[in-house]
Amino acid sequence: MLILHSADWHIGELVGPVIDGKNARLQDTLRCIDSMIEHAECREVPDVILITGDMFDKSKLWGDNMLSLIDEAAMRLRKLAYIAPTILLFGTDNHDSMRAFENISDKRIPDLHIITQPDLFVINTESGRLQVAGLLAWHPLRNP
Repeated sequence: MLILHSADWHIGELVGPVIDGKNARLQDTLRCIDSMIEHAECREVPDVILITGDMFDKSKLWGDNMLSLIDEAAMRLRKLAYIAPTILLFGTDNHDSMRAFENISDKRIPDLHIITQPDLFVINTESGRLQVAGLLAWHPLRNP
């Protein structure tokens, strides 16, 4: 079974140079994710794709900026889910926002499975059955 695992995308408007009106660090992050997608599609073709949290950089961001970042993430998640069933796990509260994950879920991307609570998720792939245990990330404010 071939599993593509990725995490800590930290999609966001990180402090950095602005080139042609766009945040260069965000554009670099998106290019790296796009490169991974191309590699998965053209070279490896995994049975399943796991993205294990911290998709976004700031959970408290909302409004037009966050909606734009959600659209960027959803576009890439759609491409990954087209390649293979994709499981997205909620990361830490300081990075991932439940509202952002609900917004992605509302897009109803085929073969994208979102885990936001502790759960055992079972998926059948062409290479066999895979069980993914989604656990809550440890956070000092939530788990003293």
